[in-house]
Amino acid sequence: MRKLAWTAPTLIATLSVLGCGDDVPIGHGAQNTTGSGGASGGNAGAGGSAAAGSGATGSGASGGSAGAGGSGATGGSAGAGGSGATPGGGGTASGGGASGAGGSGGSVSCPVAAPTQLTALASGWPLPRGVAIDADNVYFVNWNNGNGKQPSVVKVAKAGGGETVLGNATLYPAQKSAFAGPETLMLVADTLYFRAASGSEVWKMPKTGGAPSALYSAGTDPIVLNTPPTAPAYSMGVDAQAVYFSRTFWTSIGSKYTSGIYRVPLTGGAPSLIAEDQNDVNQGVGHAGSVLVDGSKVIWGWWHEAAPGSDGKLRSSGVDGSAQSTLVQTGQVQGIALDQTHAYYAQGPFLMRVAKTGGAPEAVGQLPGTSPIGYGIALDANYVYLGYKDLGALPGQCGGVARLPKTGGAATVLATGERPAHLAVDATHLYYSDLEAGTVMKLALP
Repeated sequence: MRKLAWTAPTLIATLSVLGCGDDVPIGHGAQNTTGSGGASGGNAGAGGSAAAGSGATGSGASGGSAGAGGSGATGGSAGAGGSGATPGGGGTASGGGASGAGGSGGSVSCPVAAPTQLTALASGWPLPRGVAIDADNVYFVNWNNGNGKQPSVVKVAKAGGGETVLGNATLYPAQKSAFAGPETLMLVADTLYFRAASGSEVWKMPKTGGAPSALYSAGTDPIVLNTPPTAPAYSMGVDAQAVYFSRTFWTSIGSKYTSGIYRVPLTGGAPSLIAEDQNDVNQGVGHAGSVLVDGSKVIWGWWHEAAPGSDGKLRSSGVDGSAQSTLVQTGQVQGIALDQTHAYYAQGPFLMRVAKTGGAPEAVGQLPGTSPIGYGIALDANYVYLGYKDLGALPGQCGGVARLPKTGGAATVLATGERPAHLAVDATHLYYSDLEAGTVMKLALP
C-alpha cells in the first residue's frame, strides 16, 4: 500500500469532471441488451447525375456501401446505429462513387455480471438509496416517485419473496414529511433511522413497521425545505445517545446557505452543532456529507470548504463537537467506513484510508475504468467493498461493485450494473441498491 501526500492540484485535476449533482439519475436502458449497427446504404444510380443512396437503420454491423459507377455518383450513406455498442463501418467506394459514411453507435445498457451469484431482491423502484441488514432481512429507502411507487421505507427477506412497504405517506399521512425524499438509512438494534428532506429531518421507526417518529423535523419552514445544493450522504452516525447527521439549508433562498454536521438526541429535540460552513450558492462548494460515530469520536466528510477553490476534508471531533481536527485534506469525500484502526473513504477513482488518529493517507487501490467515481463503502474483516460508476465509459456509463484487500492491492469487480451506491455486507453476501436500475441486489461473496 502506498502512502500518498496528496496535493490540491493533483486531486482537483483528477476530479475536475465531477459535479456536486452526482446523485441526479442518468437515464438507463434494459439490462443485457445487445444493440445493432446500421444496415448497408442504398446504391447510387449509374452515371454522373445519380442520386445519393441512403442507408436505413437495420441489423447490419457495417455502414452503407458506396454506389456503383458514374463519376458524379455518391456512395450510399450508412444507416444510423441501433442500440449496439459498436458504430457501423463506413461503406466502401466503388468506381467513381464516394465511400458511405459510418453508422453511429447506439446507446448501451449495463449488463449484469456474475448472474449465477447475483439475485435481484427488489426491482422497479425509481431511486432506491440507503441499505441496512439484520440476520433475516434487507431494509432500504426509496427516494423518488415513479413506476407506481412512492418514497418509502421497504423491507425484503434476504431469501427473497417480495417487498413489504413499512412506511410511506399513504400509510402515515400525519408523518408525510418523513417521506420527503428519505435517503440515508441506519439500523441499530430494532430501530431504523433515516434522513429526509436532504437531511433537514431525521426520523426513526421500528424495523417491524409502525408510525415513524420525528427526532428532528423542519416542519413547513420554506427556507429549510427549498433545498440548496446538497452533497449525497451514505451514512449517519448512531450511538446510545444520539444521531449524527449532515444537513444543508438556506439562510437566504438563492444566495446564502449553511451546511454542517449536527447531533440530535434519540429522544428528539433541537439539533446541536458539531461543525458547519456558510456558503455562497455561486461558489457551489461547502457541502457536508457522510458521517459516522466511533465511540467518543465523530468522523465526517466535507465536499469542500466554503472558500472558493479550497479542498475538501475528512474531519473528526468529539461527540459534542470538541477537539476538532482534520484527518485528511483532500477532494470530494463520498462514502466513509471505519474499522478498529482506520477510516476508509471514497475519493474520486481511489479508495483511500487514513489512521483514525490522523497521519498520511494511503491508497488502498484504484477503481477500474476510464473515469470511475466511488460511492458507498462496506467492510468485513479482510476486504473493502465499494460501489462505483464509470463516468467516462461511453456509451453506457456503467458501474459496478469492486472488492479490494484492506492492506492494498488490485480491485476485483464482483458485479456490474448501472450505479451501485449504498452497500451492506454480512458473512456470505453483499447487498446493495442500484440507483439507476431501480433494484436492490444480493451478491454471493466469492
